[in-house]
Amino acid sequence: MLTIKIKEEWIENLKLNSKRIALAEDKKEVDRVPIYLTFGGYWTANFAGYDNDVYFMNKRAQLDSQLKLSKRFYGAGKDAGYGLTGIFLDPGVITEASALGGEVYYEKESVPWVKPILNDYDDIKKLKKIDFNTGILKSLIDQYKWLKSKGYKPGFYPGIGPLDTAALLRGANNLLTDMYTNEKWVKELVDICADTMISIFRKEEKLNGGKLPGNRVLIGDDYPGMIGPENFKKFVYPYLKKIYESMESSYKRWFHSDADQAEYLVEYLIELGVNVFFAMSSKVNLRRIRKKFGKNICLCGNVSTMNLLNGTPESVEEECLNLMKDLDARKGAFILCPGGEIIKKTPEENIDALIFSTFKY
Repeated sequence: MLTIKIKEEWIENLKLNSKRIALAEDKKEVDRVPIYLTFGGYWTANFAGYDNDVYFMNKRAQLDSQLKLSKRFYGAGKDAGYGLTGIFLDPGVITEASALGGEVYYEKESVPWVKPILNDYDDIKKLKKIDFNTGILKSLIDQYKWLKSKGYKPGFYPGIGPLDTAALLRGANNLLTDMYTNEKWVKELVDICADTMISIFRKEEKLNGGKLPGNRVLIGDDYPGMIGPENFKKFVYPYLKKIYESMESSYKRWFHSDADQAEYLVEYLIELGVNVFFAMSSKVNLRRIRKKFGKNICLCGNVSTMNLLNGTPESVEEECLNLMKDLDARKGAFILCPGGEIIKKTPEENIDALIFSTFKY
């Protein structure tokens, strides 16, 4: 088994990672391939010794977990992480759905989820008008202000896209069936979800002094990668376009979908002006995408999360090196990243292998 011998100068060099990400998203050459790590609460809570429900419901536990994570992965203090990790509001995927009236439930071994509340067309009237003075939105705002009062510069979890939010409110199987039986309802619901996301982004801008952190608008929407081009053009494309075009034109546009079939999305993401397609499934063929589309979009991916979980540092390093070599990764438009969220109990040494593979390429 490979033993990662980490050099002090490598750790110091990681301070440039954020600048390298900015170069890559602008499709410019880099001296070293940048890294984007997909740590969410599912891994972080376990790493820090908390049950998942405690991590997601207790702001002090969440901060403690993220500080421990940041210290472990080559930083400490308020400016830790060098772009690898950071302090951010992490509600999971439920913010938009909860804001519209979805009932959230928490479990010790899982991420927060939403019980569907839409049983038929008339139930769309049940959706609440979002209110930043109640519920999860108020809780997140209070958490943000609390972190600011302690001297942190908190980031935000990616906005959960309109189709994912609609699926949480309606139930995924029902929503997918509705696409063939009630197009009008699906479009109306997805449009409401898109408007909700825009409102939340606007509030985040206001909290952050007028701009989203890093001048980036990040959207995560997994179900679009499962529905095929025809349904994507009907039920997703117009609403992503609405969201992106409602935001500052100077923002970099990031989009995530980790469905195995998400490769077909790239053509449409380029049309939408998306700068970075990030954390897509490892089954998405980046080599084929790069050959077909060149550097028209920055690819941020897509090391197998199963290799990270079950492999060795040697197998992880080999996969990373092969991917960077095949994509000529220092020529720009590439960021090394896991293919989805890092899975609970993934060995730390395998994450180290991913990070420091960039120093061997």
